[in-house]
Amino acid sequence: MNPTPNPTMPDQTPDETPDQTPVGERAADATVAGQPASNERAAGPTSPGPETNPSPENSPASEIHPSRESTRDSWLRRIGIGLTATVAMLVAAFGSLPMLLIPGLPVPNSGVTPATAATMTIAGILNSLVALGLVWLLTKLWRRDSVAGAGFRFPARGLAYGLLATVIGIAVTMAGRMLAVPLGVGEQVTPDPGQVMPALVPLIIWTLSRALLLQGFPEELLLRGFLMRQLSLGGLRPVPTIAVSSVFFMVPHLLSSGGQVTVADHLAYLLPPLGFAVLGGALACLWRSLWPAVGIHTGFHLASPLTELLPVVRTGAATDVVLGLFYLLVSIPVLVAVARRKDAVVEL
Repeated sequence: MNPTPNPTMPDQTPDETPDQTPVGERAADATVAGQPASNERAAGPTSPGPETNPSPENSPASEIHPSRESTRDSWLRRIGIGLTATVAMLVAAFGSLPMLLIPGLPVPNSGVTPATAATMTIAGILNSLVALGLVWLLTKLWRRDSVAGAGFRFPARGLAYGLLATVIGIAVTMAGRMLAVPLGVGEQVTPDPGQVMPALVPLIIWTLSRALLLQGFPEELLLRGFLMRQLSLGGLRPVPTIAVSSVFFMVPHLLSSGGQVTVADHLAYLLPPLGFAVLGGALACLWRSLWPAVGIHTGFHLASPLTELLPVVRTGAATDVVLGLFYLLVSIPVLVAVARRKDAVVEL
């Protein structure tokens, strides 16, 4: 007589009879047999494989922040970018060279007249256009950025800061030169303004074109805009970025002709460009705009023709040293303010 199947239990064959051994005994048997008591206990915490634990080198963050690369490679790249920007600045400086091939066209630096004021304006526009083209090209060759990222934007606040920086540049330049008198390294002279007033309007046009279009804007766009932006994107902090870009801006001035005769004269001549480059770069970082740097540079050059109208100090190697150091002194509180803000990337 077959027993009545239990409706609550599934049909089982003898091979499928469940083990009735108590759990504790099974665990002991498994331990004796050298097997783990539980697969979950044996496995323990899951160890991430190579796919779930990417190394910093393979992480996308290493592509975003090149500063994670080795120090040597990173600085080699920074030096390469700096040299590229410096060469580009020299190329832009010759952007108006084709004008010299036009017969009868007055040379911009041949004196201040209405004709030379016009040619200086044209030369400045050409230099600025060449600089813009070079920045556009370089942002495509290096880390992909844009001309706007290098500071070529026109926000009202940035332009206002640029005008303020121009006044600061004029004031610091004049004060630095006047400071040479009490220090005993400068000679105060009083030019005759009557010799200048008849040519005042051409002088203003000529000076503005030279200070802003020929030098201030194109050089700052390349050395403060493009270079500082690229160095910053490469992981360099703002204050070191200012220092590096200022050095690369200073070195080409060894080729400038400003009446230097001796080696000491050439070295002293480097200090004013270094000084106003540091101040301009610091203000650009602090106010997040390229135009303060352009303003400081422009103000530095605008102060020169004021020597024709105001009692000033005769320039020379000693006054160059005083002026450069004075610019660096004025830059210190601005650099401190930039460092305290702890920006990761220079925004212009």
